[in-house]
Amino acid sequence: MNKTVLILAIGFIAGLPASAATFNAYNEFSGNNPSGVWTYGSSINTDFTANFLQLPNFDPGNVVAGVQGWGSVASIARPNADINFGTTLFRLNFLTLHPGSTGAISVLRFTAPVAANYTFSGSFTDQDISGGSGVELFTRVDGSALSTNVQGANFINSPVPISGTVFMAAGARAYFAVGTGGNGFDYDSTGLRVIVSNDAPGPANGNVPEPSTFLLTSCGAALAFLLRRKRA
Repeated sequence: MNKTVLILAIGFIAGLPASAATFNAYNEFSGNNPSGVWTYGSSINTDFTANFLQLPNFDPGNVVAGVQGWGSVASIARPNADINFGTTLFRLNFLTLHPGSTGAISVLRFTAPVAANYTFSGSFTDQDISGGSGVELFTRVDGSALSTNVQGANFINSPVPISGTVFMAAGARAYFAVGTGGNGFDYDSTGLRVIVSNDAPGPANGNVPEPSTFLLTSCGAALAFLLRRKRA
């Protein structure tokens, strides 16, 4: 193999961009709590950093067929299809958050695996066809509000967007939450779709080889094969 060509090839491969990571709350929903970057919980007030508690009870679908969920004083559920149950319309690709009868806020927590810029996208949407009496929505990163929105009834056709990019240190946390809005917890089923991505190299997010690493390994193997042939 021509040495100049080999050097150029290695230089090109090493310069390929590293892959970022994307986290999808719906796709990664789990019967484990916490599960990877996600934790399913509740809070007695809006100080989520101080008062977040993990939900202890997992239902694999016994209460509502096709809907798994975590619950106790509040709940977070995942349907496997569009499902009508009572006045609730569980929607595919959306988690369903519901505050509790005592006023506990339903909270999905994201923990940054590495220091990086994180981009949040998604939306909240009403999932109760009766409309209810409104809820309060929260999107926060370590106490700083990306958005807080007191939402009236019937926003099923006008989802409330989630968007923004912030720097997060490793271990920093973001919270996506639904509260009663101070008017009772009835008819407060709220859909949450959230996708988080960062600009960190692939291996930093969980030992996934970067394209450059994989190709350099392949190139090394090919070179070793050629050298063995040359010596034979």
